[in-house]
Amino acid sequence: MNTPMTKEWKEALLKSSLPLEHMIAEKLSKLGMHVAGEYHFLRPNEDQVVTDFSSDFWAFQFLEETEGKENFWACLNFLIECKYSHPGVKWIFSPLQNSAQRVVGFVNVFQDLAVKRIKTDALYKFDEEIPYCMKGVELYERGFNPASITRGLHQLRYAAVSLSKQCIAQQAASRHDEESEIEFLCPILVTTSRLYVLKGNLSMDAFRMAENIDGITEEAEAVIVNQGGDLLLSRYVESMNDELCRTYSDLDR
Repeated sequence: MNTPMTKEWKEALLKSSLPLEHMIAEKLSKLGMHVAGEYHFLRPNEDQVVTDFSSDFWAFQFLEETEGKENFWACLNFLIECKYSHPGVKWIFSPLQNSAQRVVGFVNVFQDLAVKRIKTDALYKFDEEIPYCMKGVELYERGFNPASITRGLHQLRYAAVSLSKQCIAQQAASRHDEESEIEFLCPILVTTSRLYVLKGNLSMDAFRMAENIDGITEEAEAVIVNQGGDLLLSRYVESMNDELCRTYSDLDR
């Protein structure tokens, strides 16, 4: 016998982000990517206790030189974090002012230990039309949440470091007995919120007098958030580098 559920079940399910995760995973699968489920990694928490964390899922696809020949030259890796928002919630971002601070695209390329090389200039075309931003806030009708976007991006940053270390270690372990694939890594934060970027050359009076969000922002399909490093993340990167050095030492013995 089925137990009756309250009317709030649908909103509770949506807020869990499970339907959003399911929809994104299904779309990637139809594109030929292998969806490997949650990506787990260990890192120190705020109390410096090593804890299990995870991104919502990791998807990857081997790229063939010739279709159907299974001669793979690269592997495309997606790290996905999903954030469901109520209808009407908007994510507002401030644009990156100094273009010199931009990182080299949003796709990380690991080819130093691979036999083949790519012309990385082609990767710049992916983000030619995508605005670079430096900070975002979740905006409600009568309030805002400065932490929601930051938490999602923070989770992806640590997961990307862990997966980067994993990709490089796999390349190192091959010893080139067979050609190592080039690894591409792209962390993506997916949301149901509409994305907006603040317009330039606005005064405080322009913000106060704005009748709606369209007067002070421009809507975007996607944005690239260029965040600076922090001490805890820097320490985590150093720990991953140390583990890689130990891996290389073991392989040379």
